Amino acid sequence: MLSAEEIKNNFDTFLKLCGALGDRSESVISMVNHFNERLALAPASSRKEFHNAFPGGLIDHSLRVLANANALVKVWETTEDIPKDSLILSTLFHDFGKIGGVAAGQDLYLPQTSDWHRERGMMYTHNNNLEYMTTSDRALWLFQHFDIKLTEGEWLAIKLNDGHEADENRPYRMKESVLPLIVHAADRMACQQEKEISQNLIKRQEA
Repeated sequence: MLSAEEIKNNFDTFLKLCGALGDRSESVISMVNHFNERLALAPASSRKEFHNAFPGGLIDHSLRVLANANALVKVWETTEDIPKDSLILSTLFHDFGKIGGVAAGQDLYLPQTSDWHRERGMMYTHNNNLEYMTTSDRALWLFQHFDIKLTEGEWLAIKLNDGHEADENRPYRMKESVLPLIVHAADRMACQQEKEISQNLIKRQEA
């Protein structure tokens, strides 16, 4: 869990990073401000067994993915150009589809009301009133809705953030450029880090 201060600080950091996207900064910041509190409080998943299933979990996760991606870029020997703004945008918004729909009340994750389910780690339920899309497809749709242009590399990095293990991504297997590979690896690392943070917290509480 995050404190209210941590959630605010993370959102402020997220918003500040959106100001480093060059000509697209204004449009991206406008999109982020449209969601505002919904984005600030969005979880990264629905179950404790996954990762960051708590208010503020999505932005906390996205910032961790960016930090991991920056570390990977430093050790990745590649001749491909990876623009800084593309790395920031692709990591911060790789899971943006988890915000849900554009209108208020269209959150993807709804707070679990059943004590039985919450006691078993199922903290949120999915909003079945939303049109079904994969998380990556919804993120790309949101960028299109707010008329924000993506480069080919950014589009692929968001599209393929779950890696070629996802059935819908298998046609891209062994054909990915470096940016999608970095985003996927950074995402996978962040998920594992967050699971370990959660497990260590539980151990301390039980001690």
